[in-house]
Amino acid sequence: MLSTLLTTALGSLQASFSVLLTLSYGVLAAHLGMVNSTTAKDVSALCTNMFLPALLITNIGKQISFDNFMVYLPIFVWAVAYGVVCVVVGMIGTKVFKLPSWVVVAVAFNNTTSLPLLLTKSLTNTDILQSIAGGDVSAAVERAQSYFLINSMVSNAITFAIGPKLLKVHEKTDGPEEDIDTNESDGEPVDDESISPTEQTSLLPKPITNHISRTKSAASTQFHRLPSWLQNILSYASSLFNPILFGAILAITIGITPPLHKAFFAKSDKGGIFNAWLTSSFTNIGELFTSLQMYDARLSPSITLLITL
Repeated sequence: MLSTLLTTALGSLQASFSVLLTLSYGVLAAHLGMVNSTTAKDVSALCTNMFLPALLITNIGKQISFDNFMVYLPIFVWAVAYGVVCVVVGMIGTKVFKLPSWVVVAVAFNNTTSLPLLLTKSLTNTDILQSIAGGDVSAAVERAQSYFLINSMVSNAITFAIGPKLLKVHEKTDGPEEDIDTNESDGEPVDDESISPTEQTSLLPKPITNHISRTKSAASTQFHRLPSWLQNILSYASSLFNPILFGAILAITIGITPPLHKAFFAKSDKGGIFNAWLTSSFTNIGELFTSLQMYDARLSPSITLLITL
């Protein structure tokens, strides 16, 4: 009994120390000037908008299926209830103690998705999960990570739905950035062959870049012609339907659709036509989320929310 307790304590200590070391590497890099605040913001946005959606697709999509969908339903219910209760507690705190509005977001939402994911990943290298994993530690850890990701998915959906209002963030509707210069008099792209190419020069043919520029300009013009109330609705909808939500929708759709589940996650010789290339590419970038987000964990939840909006 004592040896089991010591083994569990030692394994937990090692896993926790691994997470703290990952965080310390980011702190050290910041102190040595290898990264700055701009870099940290860019990395956080990249993790949220690309790496996390890819991780949702490969993890939740693989774990969830049409047969076991109801097993994950309590996780959805818990995530929603937890978020709502935290929002209510935060609002009560702001009313009673006269705290600023961002306290609600700080209480209800957090940027700690990578912490439990990295911790459970570290635990796979210890022996403390053998007794509760049913013999397959890797499969058990993947199931645990899918639970964390589902909770994170719901939390992020609620964050983008009510976070901007709680933080009183109003997106400014600026005109789209143009990749190429335009003629101010008629809005036509300037086709100046004498301009030397730079690192920012598009590799696409000029007719395509011109067409993209005109399309962006036309879309911006039409948007500004809409009534202000409709512009607000569309802006709010665009912030709600973010990459994380799209990734979650794709993950659930792939998971509960047997032909898609087979195509994405079965072995190549058993019908997994996407597994070796598309799913593998999603896995490669999805695995970057846990360590890179923890490495860049210096950003506060409120700043991360502002970045990703």
